[in-house]
Amino acid sequence: MNIDDVQKKRAIIALAVMVPAVILCLWTGKRIFYSLSPSLGYKLFWLTPVKSGQEIQHGDYVLFPAPKVYSQLAGINLPDSAKAMKRVKCKHGQTLTLQGRYFFCD
Repeated sequence: MNIDDVQKKRAIIALAVMVPAVILCLWTGKRIFYSLSPSLGYKLFWLTPVKSGQEIQHGDYVLFPAPKVYSQLAGINLPDSAKAMKRVKCKHGQTLTLQGRYFFCD
């Protein structure tokens, strides 16, 4: 077996590994979210879209565009495309209130 044959086999193996890896990264890239918030415990989330007619329930996690105030709270300049995630704690009909830096239901 000469050097050219070894290089061809290595190239084929590299392609066989890299192509599925790139496809997996492209497919999962918009489905994975890592929370940088201590309120969520720095978790990794797999995103699933809300289906038509499906209601957001108590305990669900929701992803939304990060408000501008998050940049001030974090002490960094977040891009306009930044996302935030929070867990739904209030049930339907409850009132969410802010007291200091903490939120409460009723």
